[in-house]
Amino acid sequence: MKTLISVPLFSIPVCISNEVYNMSSVELNFIKNLKGSDHNESNTVTENQYILELPELNNLKKWIQEYINTYFFEFLKIKDIDEIYITQSWSNITKKGKNHYRHNHPNSVVSGVMHFEDDDASLNFYSNNKYFPFEFNYKEYDPFNSERWSWPTKKYKLFLFPSTINHDVDTQEINRDRISLSFNTWVRGSVGNESSSTSLIIK
Repeated sequence: MKTLISVPLFSIPVCISNEVYNMSSVELNFIKNLKGSDHNESNTVTENQYILELPELNNLKKWIQEYINTYFFEFLKIKDIDEIYITQSWSNITKKGKNHYRHNHPNSVVSGVMHFEDDDASLNFYSNNKYFPFEFNYKEYDPFNSERWSWPTKKYKLFLFPSTINHDVDTQEINRDRISLSFNTWVRGSVGNESSSTSLIIK
């Protein structure tokens, strides 16, 4: 059998923090006690859509921002942007038998999620591209042939991904609320270039 060298061309940059956040019981209880509102049939979100602006979560915000900067400037190597910053941020509450439906995050560049408990659920990402005109069956699945890829949710681990990618979370099977943090980002700086008439300054 011949050997091939695989090239991860046009890969989707989904990244996971290499460490867990050292969340205090005070921070966790504060998040758990934030007032929620029914967002849809699947889950509840906090009424406050900017919870990382609250002084009680200042340390968590700083920790997340460091990872966002690494993802954006070091991993993706983006230049000419002065700042990428967190815009909206909220907590999700998913009860037993409910799931977090498939969605993406409009009006955002990079989005992220952190779960506050270990459970049996997976965070699932879906490809926006179709490579073949048929739906093939595979002997085994890997990041090259899959249209969906899943990771188990891990307590206090941070996931970062492009806001355009569709994702969802499995049904909550454990008899407790699943609580997670989600957030969006935006940028300040220069995008595009004048030579192709796409230059834009975002302030």
